[in-house]
Amino acid sequence: YKPLVPYFEKMAELCEILKNKRKKRGSLDFDLPEPEVLLDIKGDPHAIIKAERNLAHFIIEEFMIAANEAVAEFLYSNNIPSLYRVHEEPETNKIQYITRIVKNLGILKQDLKPSDFHEFIEIIKGTPYEEIVNYLILRSLKQARYSSENVGHFGLASECYTHFTSPIRRYPDLVVHRILKEFLQKGKITKERQKELKEILPHIAIHSSRMERRADEVERDAIQIMRVWFMKDKVGEEFEGRVTMVTPEGLRVRLEEYYIEGFLHLSHMIDDFYQFDEKRYCLIGLKKKRKFTIGTKLNVRVSKVSLEEREIIFDLL
Repeated sequence: YKPLVPYFEKMAELCEILKNKRKKRGSLDFDLPEPEVLLDIKGDPHAIIKAERNLAHFIIEEFMIAANEAVAEFLYSNNIPSLYRVHEEPETNKIQYITRIVKNLGILKQDLKPSDFHEFIEIIKGTPYEEIVNYLILRSLKQARYSSENVGHFGLASECYTHFTSPIRRYPDLVVHRILKEFLQKGKITKERQKELKEILPHIAIHSSRMERRADEVERDAIQIMRVWFMKDKVGEEFEGRVTMVTPEGLRVRLEEYYIEGFLHLSHMIDDFYQFDEKRYCLIGLKKKRKFTIGTKLNVRVSKVSLEEREIIFDLL
């Protein structure tokens, strides 16, 4: 591969240029880990870890975004009916929710606005809160979807975006391919064909968005089943963890050793009587004043693993 190395170096340089350009316009640059299930020779989960991302992943990602934008802008500027990948701004109540949490953590003093998100993500990079707060921001955002109307993509700070680069994996990409190919081959899209596309594309957009949600749910369920199956023999074992969510019922805790989450119910926190503080978004012990909020480190014991409910329950140490 030696002759290809200079090309790879140019690709890496271009990737950095594209990434910086995207950041300057306000794109939300989440670098969130995804779970990777390692299987043993029998096909059982051997470990569940954070999937590592390297330079090759970043190069592909930036080039894909550039290709998607180029195609979307070309079709839009030529008034050709097409499918777009759209993403609206988050709702006000979701922004207030995030603001309350980050203020309580002492990371930020002023209120957050949607336009501040990209700067805030840069501020928390390298801090213990980075991954967890990024997930909170991600949860607060509306889900991206397919649409026949171009309303822009908030997450990428893109005025015109589509899905073009994965025809093997996604049907919307194939739809865009066919429309683009038809225009390039014929040099135009007839009025009759435009009318036909305008009638059918909204239905394709709704159906594709719905199927995407189903596929995501299946993937999440499959990974959760693997997590529960992996932990079923670890009842009684102790682990270090970190709080990822606080509720009036208890805490969601992610383990440090494995990329696995479980629930720590208030009834399993027997060292004190804990109350939920809604304003500061934390659980506080009435006697010892021990406080648990997002990012808090703690030690837990696996109390119960339910295959039927697909849930892992912890005790507090």
